[in-house]
Amino acid sequence: AADVVGRRFTADGDTLLLLGAPTMPGLAASELARLLDQPFGGVLAPVDLALERALADVLVTSIGDGFVRSAGSVGRGGLLAALTRACVGGGRGATVTLPAVDGLDAHPEGVRLAQAMWSEAPGRVVVSVAPDNVAELTSRAHAGGLGVHVLGTTGGAALRIEGVVALPYDDLARVHSDTLAAALGEYAGADA
Repeated sequence: AADVVGRRFTADGDTLLLLGAPTMPGLAASELARLLDQPFGGVLAPVDLALERALADVLVTSIGDGFVRSAGSVGRGGLLAALTRACVGGGRGATVTLPAVDGLDAHPEGVRLAQAMWSEAPGRVVVSVAPDNVAELTSRAHAGGLGVHVLGTTGGAALRIEGVVALPYDDLARVHSDTLAAALGEYAGADA
């Protein structure tokens, strides 16, 4: 159907936008905290139901009008995981700049970098759009009270996070696949 999109990047040269709430500090109960075996706890980012509704309205309308080519939530694993899923699913790379965290730049080291890449704060979605549709989607998002951060563009042979890392597509796809197999392997042996 024309009014359905997936999370995978479907074309080179699309503009990537992060729509919704600002990236907030904190990694409480995140996948990163779990993987680092951090103790459960901390303060979760608050859920703004009005913002979630506005985000859903803008996405549904814009997808229905053909402005959005892909959309993926940042809520499980953070921005890096969302970008990885979209790159691997679409068979292409992307070049991005990280959003600010709580109004401050995400520097190439330290806590703000980790928060920019792995924060699972709610109300944020990565979308890809044709360059000609960026102004219209940005206008709709702002009219709905949503933030918009231009992340970068799709294409290339790597997921490049400017000033931080370049992950070659083949390595990204292999690690993504191997990690899933390793995670499932943990459960596959449970019945044996």
